[in-house]
Amino acid sequence: MKKYLPSITTGFVLLVLTGLTIWQSFEADLHSSVVHIYYITVIFIAFWMRKWLLWATGYIVLMHMALDAITTQSFPLFAFGESVLLIMLALFLHYTFVNQEKSETIAKLFKQVADDSIFAQIITDTDGKIVYVNPYFAGLNRVEPEKMIGQDLASLIEVTHDTKFKDMIESLRQTGFFTETELCLSDNGKELPMLASGVVINDTENKPEFYAICAIDITDQKQLSNDLKKNKDRLESIIEATRIGTWEWDIESGKTIFDDRWADMAGYTLEELSPTTIDTWNNLLHPDDKEIVETSLARIFAQKEEYYNVIVRMKHKNGNFIWVHDRGKVIKWSDTEKPLLMMGTHTDVTEAKLAEEQIKYSHRLMQYVIENANAAIAIHDKDLKYLYVSQNYLRQYDVKEKNIIGKHHYDVFPDLPQKWRDVHQRTLKGETVRGDKDIFVRSDGKEFWTRWESRPWYELDGSIGGLIIYTEVINERLETEKRLQESQDMLLRVMDNLPIGIALAKLDPEYTFTYMNENFPVFYGAPRKDLEKPGFFWNAVFEDPKYREAVRKTFEQDVNSSAASSKHWKRIPIARKGKKTRYVDAVVTSMMNGEYFISMVNDVTEQVEKQTEIERISMHDSLTGLFNRNVFTSRLTELDEVMNYPLSIMMIDINGLKLINDAFGFQKGDQAIKMIAEAIKKVLENKNSVIARLGGGEFGAILSGTNFEEAQKVKDAIIASITKLKLSNMELGVVIGVATKLNDEISIQELLKNAEDDMLKRKILVGRGIRNSAITSIFKTLTEKYEEEKLHSQRVSIFCRQIGEAMQLSRDDVKELELAGLFHDIGKISLRDDVLKKPGKLTDEEYAEVKKHAEIGYQILRAADKYSGLAEHALCHHERWDGKGYPNGLKGEEIPFFSRIICVADAFEAMTSDRPYRKANKLEFAAEELKRCAGTQFDATIVDVFVNKVLKLPPKLD
Repeated sequence: MKKYLPSITTGFVLLVLTGLTIWQSFEADLHSSVVHIYYITVIFIAFWMRKWLLWATGYIVLMHMALDAITTQSFPLFAFGESVLLIMLALFLHYTFVNQEKSETIAKLFKQVADDSIFAQIITDTDGKIVYVNPYFAGLNRVEPEKMIGQDLASLIEVTHDTKFKDMIESLRQTGFFTETELCLSDNGKELPMLASGVVINDTENKPEFYAICAIDITDQKQLSNDLKKNKDRLESIIEATRIGTWEWDIESGKTIFDDRWADMAGYTLEELSPTTIDTWNNLLHPDDKEIVETSLARIFAQKEEYYNVIVRMKHKNGNFIWVHDRGKVIKWSDTEKPLLMMGTHTDVTEAKLAEEQIKYSHRLMQYVIENANAAIAIHDKDLKYLYVSQNYLRQYDVKEKNIIGKHHYDVFPDLPQKWRDVHQRTLKGETVRGDKDIFVRSDGKEFWTRWESRPWYELDGSIGGLIIYTEVINERLETEKRLQESQDMLLRVMDNLPIGIALAKLDPEYTFTYMNENFPVFYGAPRKDLEKPGFFWNAVFEDPKYREAVRKTFEQDVNSSAASSKHWKRIPIARKGKKTRYVDAVVTSMMNGEYFISMVNDVTEQVEKQTEIERISMHDSLTGLFNRNVFTSRLTELDEVMNYPLSIMMIDINGLKLINDAFGFQKGDQAIKMIAEAIKKVLENKNSVIARLGGGEFGAILSGTNFEEAQKVKDAIIASITKLKLSNMELGVVIGVATKLNDEISIQELLKNAEDDMLKRKILVGRGIRNSAITSIFKTLTEKYEEEKLHSQRVSIFCRQIGEAMQLSRDDVKELELAGLFHDIGKISLRDDVLKKPGKLTDEEYAEVKKHAEIGYQILRAADKYSGLAEHALCHHERWDGKGYPNGLKGEEIPFFSRIICVADAFEAMTSDRPYRKANKLEFAAEELKRCAGTQFDATIVDVFVNKVLKLPPKLD
């Protein structure tokens, strides 16, 4: 009643004044009486028909002024004042007697709503003392609501985020409200997080009288938020480990934010790129790829595509271009659908792009945006017509018609299943029904998963007036949980398909794995079940106890250091049964404040083996396995130290290597080089030495701490060892030069030159005899291997001597001609056995090989001074008089004279001797063939001398 006392007083005064005015009018005259009766009529019309009050007011004023002007001719201001006074009286009557009753009914209704609410509702005075709490809030504190009246609200709750309760109260005093303040209520030692809002309730003088506060339990939302944060931290740690760069672009201003990994991909630091804008990216982008980027962005900005996803080239600091996989999404739009903010990632895919390998990083780690489910409320009367509905209710249930107050619930939801209709009837009978996870499927197929409660509300007389439905659509929460599970499943699939091994481990107290993908145990060469045993990783991977402890100690020191968040160990050898089976690179990245580690391993065995092979090839001679010239030179420089004095070197050269190559082919020459290399290694194997093949048939040896006399003994041992070697009946040999350095008086270059000079001097002294001996050995090999060739060479030599004597050549010419006939086929030493002994006709390829014997013979003979004069005769003995011979197609007298003689003798001997493919011809037949071919194949003069003079002589073939 206190709040209505001023209004009642004012109304009483106005009523008295009005009565006096009416009484005076009856005393005055009939006109005034009529006017005031009219006033009273209008007052009651205004009282019951409030919406016509404006028109009634104007009507009263005009009529009053008109009547007064007609009857009394008085100024109308007094009439206006009387009209206003009467209107105020009508308003007073309306609000005092009509609205008061209705307000009390509604207040009781909403008090019942507050009492039955599943939200905490509190009303305090301006000092924070509780004047009302609903049963829900009182139940959280485990006391009766009446016992909480008068208590200080600040003693029951805490305000998080460093905001004190007095700040919340101050906000109410200053602004009249506060919204979404997070509170923490203690429930028997258990903290209950709640989200609260509050408003000020003013008194009749518009001054703050009470504070009304409403709070909702957000335990589930907080738990879900914490789970999502943990998952986000895990995803960010994985992104950190996989070296993905991130970027953020303010599209309107052009400003960009790049992380360190993004800048590092291009070879820069963020300081070098600052300040960063979209031009920073455009300047690094390959000109040919700008159209790709612009086209993709245009489609994103036009909302034709949701994600930005391109692979383009970015210029590295070193001038090269790297390939990056650029992904992004617009995460903020203006009210006019203009893009404002875009975020994305960069992944370096250069290696995969250049190698055209499709490494499926499948594919990037997902991001989650989870909105907390909002509560909704609807109040129905007992006929199920809407009395009140919250905006969240309309939004969550996708109600298109916004004004549904007074409409029947089943008209708004005509497809409501019978299940819910039964719930409504149970509620109208006084039962409270609830569900934590229930589905409502509309006829259009839309599904609403809900957390709900239906409870009755009561009239003033205690009867059920209707029902209150508290509901929360949890579709988003369930969808978030589903996406979270799908994300985790996808993450596991991605991990299992990565080309590296990856695992999640906990270091303390033992190195224990909580997850590992398929490749992780494969690359470490250990069974998964062994690696999953707590603390058993080291024993399973490293067999050698000493090496195991060394690796473990290094690992623990590196991991516990603060040098970097990621630790990298390269080329770790993994051994099985004492033999190295593979090499791996390992990376460990800390996450969750060092409690967990992401462990990654990559098998680099192939790279290590290739690198080792490259290093071996770069340091060793491929034929002998000895060091090459580069290593010899570098080691010689390294050993040029006083501690290695006296330092001796030997320069070794193979005798007659060119003759061996010419006579037997390069395969035989290589065989000779390897035989001599093995002999040198065997002599020096226990010496402090370095042996190298310097090229061709030349070797070098460095002997540390070896004086000149000792070096000479080593030299003699090498020569003696090689002298015992034979290749195709040829004795192998070398010449060796030796030089020794006792101090720093001579340089290492001088030492090397002295050894080379010594070798060359000895080579000159023995070279001629060695070459002559080599040719004799080659001829001996040919004739001992092939009896037919031995007889053929001897007979051709006799025929040549006989022709020379018949042509009255000098004694020396006859001797040279005889020797040329003997050696004319020495080049056949290079022919294969199957060709030289073939019984049938030669193929074109075989005949081409046979024809080379003349040139090879020439090369062999010209290598030695003693036989160099015979080389040309051997070269041309298959040339023809008509120019159709080989190898040079010489004609007539262009052919050397001795070669023409050998040609006749060789042909006659071949025709009259047995061959694998035919028997010997008679002398007469052979002589006729010579005469027939004289002037075409043979020199006619020589044929004439041979047939008519030599063949008529008694044969002297012995």
